[in-house]
Amino acid sequence: MRHFTMRVGRLGLGVLLLAAMPAFADTAAGLTAFKNKDYDRAFREWKAGAEAGQPEAQFDLGVLYAKGLGVQRDLTVAANWYRKSADQGNAEAEFALGQMYSRGWGVPRDVTDAIRWFEMADSVDSNGPPTDWMTIEGFGMPQD
Repeated sequence: MRHFTMRVGRLGLGVLLLAAMPAFADTAAGLTAFKNKDYDRAFREWKAGAEAGQPEAQFDLGVLYAKGLGVQRDLTVAANWYRKSADQGNAEAEFALGQMYSRGWGVPRDVTDAIRWFEMADSVDSNGPPTDWMTIEGFGMPQD
């Protein structure tokens, strides 16, 4: 009886781990697929992670939508994924949102929001390297 109980317990644990697999999607596997131009696989890997709330996967999924790789290009959907990632402090997503607002891609053009997102990307609280956003679209320097 004890042997049977242990087997059922292991089986239950295995089923639980398999059910949780999408929550632990491998963003590294998505990056490898992306580098190999296997955009469908990259999408599957990143979609699972993005839906589980992983900021890096959310940003990466936004890139696929912004460029139309493995999915139909949709700048509004890209902006939504960037925002979810940026709301968690992802500097790349904050910078991407700044670019989108500065140009009106997938969101209404708004210079104030663009600058706000660019500044957030450069913030010490952000989890990325500083960006040189002032060279974009003439922010902070005379346009020529």
